[in-house]
Amino acid sequence: MSQEEFQALSIEEARAQAADYLGFVQCKVVKVDDKEFTISNPALLTYEQQEAYDTLLMELEELDRHPDILDEDGKVLRRGAIKEPHRKDGVRVENYDARLARALFGDDDFTLFVAGGGRPSDVSLFWGEMNKRLADKRAADSKSS
Repeated sequence: MSQEEFQALSIEEARAQAADYLGFVQCKVVKVDDKEFTISNPALLTYEQQEAYDTLLMELEELDRHPDILDEDGKVLRRGAIKEPHRKDGVRVENYDARLARALFGDDDFTLFVAGGGRPSDVSLFWGEMNKRLADKRAADSKSS
């Protein structure tokens, strides 16, 4: 093995190397009102971002839903869809895209992002783009999957 393979890398270098090897985008940096906002790949969230995202996912379980679809015996065939706009106990709550962007940016940067013309749905859009690029790479190269 070469000396290069044993060289210690910074966590940032190792992360970039792994992302390149696996064929996914680490993040997308967008500029809003001359401020840069980093939208991390869902697989590379910081500890704080992951905690906020996990909390968001758990909160989704508590949202009001339409009635479940039942079979003739009363067994649930399909859980009822979450009502739109989102609400909990009949009270409207902030939509998913806004809560996702808030989880990634934090409250202060979320406010700056939106005030500068950024849309909360941009985060979901860019996550979709990152996931599609990875899926396309895997489909094009059987060694990637």
